[in-house]
Amino acid sequence: MKIVGYLKKSTRSTKTSTLAAFIGAHFQPAKLDAAAIKAVIASLQKAGKIAIAGTKVTYALR
Repeated sequence: MKIVGYLKKSTRSTKTSTLAAFIGAHFQPAKLDAAAIKAVIASLQKAGKIAIAGTKVTYALR
C-alpha cells in the first residue's frame, strides 16, 4: 500500500477525521468519495497497520 509509505514519513493523524482528510488529500487530483476513504481505512485496519478505538487512531507501521 502506497499510503503506508506516506503515513510512515508524515506526522500521523491521531483522529479518524484527520486521517480521512489526509488520505483524501493524497489521492489528488482523483478525488475520493467518503465511501472510498472509509474503504482505505478499513483496509489499513484489516492489514494491521492501524487500530481505531472510538475516534482515536494508533499505528503499527513497522
